[in-house]
Amino acid sequence: MLAAAMPALTLPVNELSSFDLPPVCLLTGERTNVSFRKVKFAWYPRWVGFLILVPYGGLLLAAIVAAILTKRAKGELPFSDQGWSRWRLAKIMMVLQFLWLLGGLVGGIAAAAAGDAGSIAILLFVSVPVGMLAIYFAFQRNKMVVPTRITEAEITIKIPSEQAAMAIREHLTAGHVVQAQPLAVAGAQ
Repeated sequence: MLAAAMPALTLPVNELSSFDLPPVCLLTGERTNVSFRKVKFAWYPRWVGFLILVPYGGLLLAAIVAAILTKRAKGELPFSDQGWSRWRLAKIMMVLQFLWLLGGLVGGIAAAAAGDAGSIAILLFVSVPVGMLAIYFAFQRNKMVVPTRITEAEITIKIPSEQAAMAIREHLTAGHVVQAQPLAVAGAQ
């Protein structure tokens, strides 16, 4: 069974604070024992990753373009203790994923260069994507606040809790006048 897509919220960057957001945990949807925690986000367009495929220096080109196009946002977001722990664990696992990738590739290349350890090299190369996917599904999927776009004025984030998304949307639109759309008249065209 496929998991439902995480709801997306677009928030003004200058409203990432306890003053502007309701106290509802973004991960669990809890409304009690919620505290605002300092967060930082960085985002760059995902097409930058394809620049690695450019021959002769694609990795360097991708790193330079990512550094130029990276947008950052920081503020405070509401988390319960359980939600904050889950998010911190997911971020730690992201570092573990990188180390797994690096170790697996270096170990696989070293084993392949040794010549007599072909099966070890294959095992290491196969373990890299399998291990990374296992970490993702066990610790990160639907357990993080994920930025999907950052501009100078707004940040779009995906959050695991539909209840939190609804509460924040209601809070942000409270008191705003919604302009009514004209009704279509039957036969008028």
